[in-house]
Amino acid sequence: MNGAFGVDLQRDPDGLGHIAERLPSVGVTTWCPTLITGPTDRLAAALAAWRGAMHAPSERPRADPVGWHLEGPFLSEKRLGAHPATWRREIDPDLVGEWRRADGVALVTLAPELNGALGAIETLRADDVVVSIGHTDADTVATTEAVDAGASMVTHLGNAMRGFHHRDPGPIGVALTDDRLTVGLIADGVHTHLDTIRLALRAASGRVAIVSDAVASAGVPGTAVTGAHLDDGTLAGATAMLDRVLADRSDDGSGTFGDLVAAMTETPARLLGLADRGRLEAGRRADVVVWDPEARPGTRVVATWVAGRLAHLDDGHPDAARIAALSPAG
Repeated sequence: MNGAFGVDLQRDPDGLGHIAERLPSVGVTTWCPTLITGPTDRLAAALAAWRGAMHAPSERPRADPVGWHLEGPFLSEKRLGAHPATWRREIDPDLVGEWRRADGVALVTLAPELNGALGAIETLRADDVVVSIGHTDADTVATTEAVDAGASMVTHLGNAMRGFHHRDPGPIGVALTDDRLTVGLIADGVHTHLDTIRLALRAASGRVAIVSDAVASAGVPGTAVTGAHLDDGTLAGATAMLDRVLADRSDDGSGTFGDLVAAMTETPARLLGLADRGRLEAGRRADVVVWDPEARPGTRVVATWVAGRLAHLDDGHPDAARIAALSPAG
């Protein structure tokens, strides 16, 4: 799960910690917060927040941050989407060399057609950082070269990337046919048409990672699933959290419940190398979500355990007391 949340890290370094405490209420137990293109001092503040506030002791169990998703600044000037052009940059090998998994960078999205991109991919992969192809105008050849260099994901399929063409399928075609790639997908029905969601789940079965792309207004009661927009109409993030996406897509038959759950759990865990989670089986972390398919949308997550600790409980659910007595870690 990722999301470009509106948090001023310099004024509120624990802002992400507060968000992490709220995420179990929508069934999120592990997350990669997203930092979009911006000034370098904001990046420094983000890494400091990850090292500090995100791992500070907390009385309440909260979603486990496994590192930042840096979405930019090495993006195509033709495919910026909502990213500010002021801070977009060409590949900077020195800056790339500072992005390490151990220091809080888990995932980097870049445009592979930029000069120096293939070297950047190799550098990041050598430090266990996952590289995703996104905000790109790359053709099929450049996309495939990026995969050969070590890129293993495509960021939000179809959004902010060159479109599919039958003689040059580009990043969309490569993503749907190359088994080395995980297909990142915003499945809110706004960023991608329902038929596109069905296509991705069928063509890339077992390789789709559904992400939230959530912004600050996401999950607020009464918020419509319309996506956030800039003044010129450009989509600038999603307003639906993953619990709503799971409910809506399983209700409308875009995918089976099992496939959708796997796309939110097992697939992203595998992508990020998190062998201790993503499936319910002996020896893995007890990250458990109790889901009631009969409850109204917005309240289907009844309870969430993070590493065996109860992090969320819907006290209004008729089985709340019985569920609270359970201990998946016991």
